Amino acid sequence: MIQKTGIILKELERAIFKKTPFGLIRFGDGGLKYINAFLVNNKKKLIDITNQEGIPYNNNEQILKLWSQSANICNYIDSPEVYFTQDFWKRSKGISRKKISRETEILLKNWRQLYQKIGINNSNFCNPEINFLSCLNNQFEKNLPEILINKKICCISSRSDINKILPGYNIKVIKISGKNEYQFVRNFDNVISHISNNAKKYDIWLVSAGEVGRIYTGTIKFFGGISFDIGSLIDYWCTGEVPSRLLPYMKGSMINKMNLLLTSRGRKYKEYI
Repeated sequence: MIQKTGIILKELERAIFKKTPFGLIRFGDGGLKYINAFLVNNKKKLIDITNQEGIPYNNNEQILKLWSQSANICNYIDSPEVYFTQDFWKRSKGISRKKISRETEILLKNWRQLYQKIGINNSNFCNPEINFLSCLNNQFEKNLPEILINKKICCISSRSDINKILPGYNIKVIKISGKNEYQFVRNFDNVISHISNNAKKYDIWLVSAGEVGRIYTGTIKFFGGISFDIGSLIDYWCTGEVPSRLLPYMKGSMINKMNLLLTSRGRKYKEYI
């Protein structure tokens, strides 16, 4: 079962209020591509992924082991099953609604087997687009931007400009290296050390750190903190640009740049979100 976004947001808010550990991880199609490349020993694909994400090639097995540990400890992980139902829009490549590649489609359809092969057995699922869905305005009792008001936030991201973009929020940024900048080597140990010493000192951690970030998310909960994998949502908050694949269904709010609205196409799925 894929839990509705509103229910998860209520659980998140309750966890913050009661200071109960919480974690939500999203793997998306990028995670599935990484898992599959490792399992079938596709060296070219692995090199491409690890170079982009700053992961030493020889650390792939360690990364995936830590992924499974993080996923199993978290409250929710994402399931792409939703893309193959009538309750949500199809996964596409952009505003033209061009179909994803056959290879990607196969991986999305075989998500459960791929999760299980690396030891992920968590069966509490969320929508893969929950990071953006959580910002919908007037859709839930409180959306994510409303929950974050007056909270002490730690954000793990390469976008240190989030403080300037959102000056009304209390945000500490742990700056990490961006893509193709050796994040694992340069930042991993320091980030894990900061998490282990400070997990409970923040009301919530927002994680936007690529493939390595999934480890941070589970580690935060392990040490008693509350973590939410926002991924590329941070780019929308900083630039106002909605990912092209979501544009047919979601649009930015002119009133609050942290919020999103459903388009007429998107509203067809309102009751299922």
